[in-house]
Amino acid sequence: MSEQRLAGHRIRRSVTWVLVVLSALLVPVSVLTVWAIHTISDTDQYVATMAPLAREQVVTDYVAIKATDVLFEKVDVEARLKSALPPKASFVAAPVTRQLHGYVQDEFKTLLRSTWFQQAWDKGNRRLHSSLVTFLEGNQLPAGKKAQEIAIKLDPVLERGIAQLHKRGVTVFDPLQAKLKNATNLSVTVASKPQVKSIRGLFHLANQLSWVVPLVALLAIVGAVGVAVDRRKALLRVAIGVAIGTVVVLGLVAYERNFIISHASSRASPAVTGTVYDTLSQFLHDSLRLTLLVSIIVAALLWLMGPARWAWALRGWAGRGLHWLGQRFGELISSARRTHPSEHAKRMAHVPLEHASGLRLLGVGVVTCILVFGGNLSPGGILWSVVGLAVYLAAVELVLLWARRLTGGRAGAKGPQASLPAEPADRSTVTADSVSGVSSPQAPDHDR
Repeated sequence: MSEQRLAGHRIRRSVTWVLVVLSALLVPVSVLTVWAIHTISDTDQYVATMAPLAREQVVTDYVAIKATDVLFEKVDVEARLKSALPPKASFVAAPVTRQLHGYVQDEFKTLLRSTWFQQAWDKGNRRLHSSLVTFLEGNQLPAGKKAQEIAIKLDPVLERGIAQLHKRGVTVFDPLQAKLKNATNLSVTVASKPQVKSIRGLFHLANQLSWVVPLVALLAIVGAVGVAVDRRKALLRVAIGVAIGTVVVLGLVAYERNFIISHASSRASPAVTGTVYDTLSQFLHDSLRLTLLVSIIVAALLWLMGPARWAWALRGWAGRGLHWLGQRFGELISSARRTHPSEHAKRMAHVPLEHASGLRLLGVGVVTCILVFGGNLSPGGILWSVVGLAVYLAAVELVLLWARRLTGGRAGAKGPQASLPAEPADRSTVTADSVSGVSSPQAPDHDR
């Protein structure tokens, strides 16, 4: 190879490495920018993303506890009971107040499990969205410079709860309805300033770059493959680099979650803060995991296509396995082979026949373990598990059908010599002893 060509190869390798590193950095960042545009910036998508929180028990219980505390803070129920009771009966005011507190909390929990609360939650998030985006972009909230957090206002829950308690005969909180009209007394914190500061710069950059980063990342991948001397190696390195970069970003997202929970507002619940963060970042997590999975699969396939010794061995094993499957499939569809199957095929066919019940029970056991230990007992999870089990059982029946055709349906037979029992000898047949003239032993001669 000439010196000029070697120099050209060195330049191409250097450019390829630069583009590979650029791709490894930009692909995970592209996922972040798409998440920021898709989930945070779009109002409808943001409301749809936050909607499942209204069905989370940790959120509804938290709101019920806060709503109950707000009512009892504004109305001194125990003092009112003491003033209404005779002095000798005033000691019952404290236990009655505790009982009423529990009853009011249960009523709020019932209210928050209704479709009304889910609709009120969506309306609150829609009103909040513009303030959230403004806050994340680093601008000041319209409410004023003293705003320290972003929260979903849920005062309609208090009004609805008081009306529901009134129907149940609890009227002690009725005077609060007029006072709750133009004030914020109940809210769920989405983000405080210390929390937002940790992600504000990243969000602002992602929002500004918009779709530029994904486009540049795609061009970097195409450029790395096009410039490379060995295109397979270049694409393999891109896949490995993207996998490493995605793992790093997933680690940063996990660290950010811990940081946000630890810097939550003193009025916020860590469990609720974590649930809100997980819901908001669900699309980001799923996209990053999918990116990691695709990059690993691509890297594995490209490595298998290479000249490494283990790659050669795996390709050989896969080829022999496919060849064996092709032979078995040919035996299944070929009438000549079904009439005269090979000894190896017969031996292999006996295995599924002898363990047919075990194969069926294995599928049922695996699906049961997935449902019980996987925790996915939703209707959709159960449906897909049943569909998977049905596909598995159908595959088992096809294998058993193939085995029965090869063996005639006998699970215990080991070969052609055991196919039929021996016919009993015909008693009318002349034996060899009678033909040869051999006589039976004579009795001993006592006279001799």
